[in-house]
Amino acid sequence: MDSLQRMDSNFVKLLVAILLICNCVVIMAATLDREELKERSTAFHIRPNQQASYTVFIKHPDNDEKIGCTFSYDTRAEVEPEIKALKQVVYPDPEQIIREVHDRFKGQCLQRSGNGWTFHLCPGDKITQTDGGSLNFLLGTFKAIEKLPGNDGKPLYSAKYTDGTACEGQLVRQTSVVFYCGDISEILFTEEPTMCNYRIGFASPEMCANPDAFPQKTAVVTKAKGDEQPWFLEATLNRISSEEQTAVVCTAKPAGYGSSGNAIDFSAFSLSFDNKHEDMKLIAYKARHPNRVPFLNSEIQVSPDGSGISSKSKSTKLHYASISLA
Repeated sequence: MDSLQRMDSNFVKLLVAILLICNCVVIMAATLDREELKERSTAFHIRPNQQASYTVFIKHPDNDEKIGCTFSYDTRAEVEPEIKALKQVVYPDPEQIIREVHDRFKGQCLQRSGNGWTFHLCPGDKITQTDGGSLNFLLGTFKAIEKLPGNDGKPLYSAKYTDGTACEGQLVRQTSVVFYCGDISEILFTEEPTMCNYRIGFASPEMCANPDAFPQKTAVVTKAKGDEQPWFLEATLNRISSEEQTAVVCTAKPAGYGSSGNAIDFSAFSLSFDNKHEDMKLIAYKARHPNRVPFLNSEIQVSPDGSGISSKSKSTKLHYASISLA
């Protein structure tokens, strides 16, 4: 009888040990899945008067190749050109204005907080990001003044900050500070269009002296939250049963897809894979307006290298876009 009890006790211990091991494996797998999903999908907010791009990556199971997919968009409204006075106006040199602002802020910094992070912009010196605790990142030190392409062919001006804290892989953090005219000196927005590349809007009264080089801050300040729309970009794998192939599918759509919601006007958008995969090709694509109305051929086009799609029309409402590579 005692020997049977000992056998039962040992069996129970063995069973408990097996269950614990299985549970650990499940927990580890779930953790790995969550880490992989962070790379395979990203969430963001689209709002009016915004230009940005987001990229996700996924590994192809047949060859373990890392494939990237990028969604780029522009929601800035096209403005009718104003009738200019016959008399030519000569504005102060933009780069001189920026240097004067840097001199005025020597030893001073501006800050903006949101989503658990605080950004410190020290014009002409450096930019830092902190969570208020142990996480502190240098987003770059001032490198040079740069010109950016403007809507009407005239350049816009920004300051480039480079050599920040190391990021993913061999990347280092860097930031472009775009200047705007404003009644007070303030940080208008902070964003990360692509991994480890930041963009900060900075308004100051000095910039109002040259409206050709520095637009009004009202053109970029986020509107009411009701005008924003949460979206996400996701890469998934779909098995093509008829050909025993695996297709990589990249999808951009608003959260809660299925209801039309408040659609945003896009002046341009594109969804594309990186063009490093010569043995694969685009096999399908879709784009839809609100209420699941498909885009016409006159509204959308395949890129010349066959890596994705882009809009043709200058103003359209997008509610869903998807491309497949195999």
